[in-house]
Amino acid sequence: VNAWYVWPFASGELTANLGFSWRDTVQPVTNQSDLLLQPAYGIWHASVIFAPADSRWRIALEGKNLTDKHYRTTGYDLRDSGFPIVSAYYGDPRLITVRLSYAF
Repeated sequence: VNAWYVWPFASGELTANLGFSWRDTVQPVTNQSDLLLQPAYGIWHASVIFAPADSRWRIALEGKNLTDKHYRTTGYDLRDSGFPIVSAYYGDPRLITVRLSYAF
């Protein structure tokens, strides 16, 4: 779910975005590992973008995973094969960026 709003000004426009994504419970491995089961979770993201009038420049402040949710994206569990190895890979932590862009 995303919501956008644009404020036009004589000097340019300001665009704001707020979004939320949801993922239900996920079992990322085929052996149904109890250690790797990922419960349902939601991720918030937002951005504010300013684009000056009659300019090719834009500046944006962007945030992803704003609540710094820890979640597994995949992994493997080799215990069934006789190896005592369980490994998980996680999604990105909170990320705040400032982006300056120019359109040619």
